[in-house]
Amino acid sequence: MPSENVTLVRSIIDAWNDRGDPSLDAYHDDAEWDFRGWGFNLRGTFHGTESFAQMLEGLREEWDEIRVEAEQYVEAGDRVAFFGRFYSRRPGRSGLEISDSGTCVFTFSEGKIVRFSLLRDRDEALSLLGVPEPSAQVTRR
Repeated sequence: MPSENVTLVRSIIDAWNDRGDPSLDAYHDDAEWDFRGWGFNLRGTFHGTESFAQMLEGLREEWDEIRVEAEQYVEAGDRVAFFGRFYSRRPGRSGLEISDSGTCVFTFSEGKIVRFSLLRDRDEALSLLGVPEPSAQVTRR
């Protein structure tokens, strides 16, 4: 049975895919969003929900659709990673569509997310979790 943290991460992904809702209430007010391991124009670190919300507005202006498909969850202590695919599509005539694999690591404290890291590399994510995959709690979608 998935833990409370895994259930929360799943609900965040569902809210994003269904309504474009980033579920900011699940994050601590001073949370950190780390996109340094990613590409496009989405590089950098954002602190606080207001900073993250502003970044999302800019992202939504560039992309018609952004969705996430989680394939696997791995939990270790106060961290949950999900491995999956990210899909996005640009508006207008170009209609550029991108599909790429990646992972997110959510770090929890007192029931709230205090750090979110978007990464490309599975091994880096497992390293952030601090455990090799075989001993981690794995939850399939």
